[in-house]
Amino acid sequence: MKKLLLTLSLGLVLAVATGCGATSVDGDTPANTETPAGTEAPANNEETEGSTETPAADVSYNDGTYEGTSDAGISEGLKVSVTVEDGKITEVEVVEHNETDGIGTNAINALPGKIVEAQSTDVDDVSGATLSSNAIKEAVNNALEQAQ
Repeated sequence: MKKLLLTLSLGLVLAVATGCGATSVDGDTPANTETPAGTEAPANNEETEGSTETPAADVSYNDGTYEGTSDAGISEGLKVSVTVEDGKITEVEVVEHNETDGIGTNAINALPGKIVEAQSTDVDDVSGATLSSNAIKEAVNNALEQAQ
């Protein structure tokens, strides 16, 4: 009987000790996700170095058609044309690229419309085409710099 109680007690202690070091569902990060004081991430309206995002839709641009390029994709030489009318982005078109068919082209087909809708490059990347997505955003940002 003493052995049974000792075994159960030991099991309980191990279970409690294991629970104190719990990790998130993915098993890679601690379950406690609170940010320690003084280490907060920058607010959404603060631009970070190397960002591929433009400020929110309250930016107004000079009307015209502008071209921008990026070498951030799988292949170099992605080129976009951005049209601005009445201060708003009305069209984004990828006019030149060497991205992979069926992967990078998914971003080329999806992102321009999302950028027009959001009036910003602050849109989600296309899953599986992160580099192509970043190249499109960078090229659009380069074009929009000319429109300011």
